[in-house]
This record gives sequence, structure tokens and C-alpha cells, in this order.
Amino acid sequence: MNPCKYAIAKCSLGVYGVITVDEPKDVTYADGNTGVAWTGLVIRDVSIPGVGGHSGKVINVKSGNTWSSKRPEVIAQLSSVEDLSPEKLISHARHYLDTFSCY
Repeated sequence: MNPCKYAIAKCSLGVYGVITVDEPKDVTYADGNTGVAWTGLVIRDVSIPGVGGHSGKVINVKSGNTWSSKRPEVIAQLSSVEDLSPEKLISHARHYLDTFSCY
């Protein structure tokens, strides 16, 4: 599946997010690097190993934080969610991932 608005996707660090934009946009990462990426919201809390300047640290990513991926791995496309608040959108996406426990 191709990335698109309201898709549930995984970034290269394994963090699941829901895409909230119609097309990729310019982003600046914490380390100062820039790129063009799909952006959205983190679906569930997760701890990941730090990379680059954060190597050797554990980064705690919280649900609702900003999420981005240059090459997202799309898992599913949510439907009928256009009018949901960010909190309800995250809840809907989390329910989908919990229902299909392989994610």
C-alpha cells in the first residue's frame, strides 16, 4: 500500500503512527538533519534505542507526539475518520493495531 492521509504506518525505527497530511513535507529532525517525510501522530507509547547523537540512550516516545517517516511501511488505511479529533484518531488507530495483534 502507498502512503496517504489516514494510513497507519511504521517508521524505520519501528514506531507506529497515523499519517495526517495529504503529501510529504519538509521536516527538520532533532539532530538538525532535514528531509521530506510523511508526518502524523504516534499511535502508542514505545521506548526505542537512540540513534546518531542519541546513540546509547533510550528514547521514550509518547502517544500523540509528532511522527514522521521518509519511507513509511503502510499497515492499513483508516476510513471514516476525517472528522475525528487527534485523540480519537489515535484511539481508533490503536484499536486497529490491538485487534490485529501481529502489530
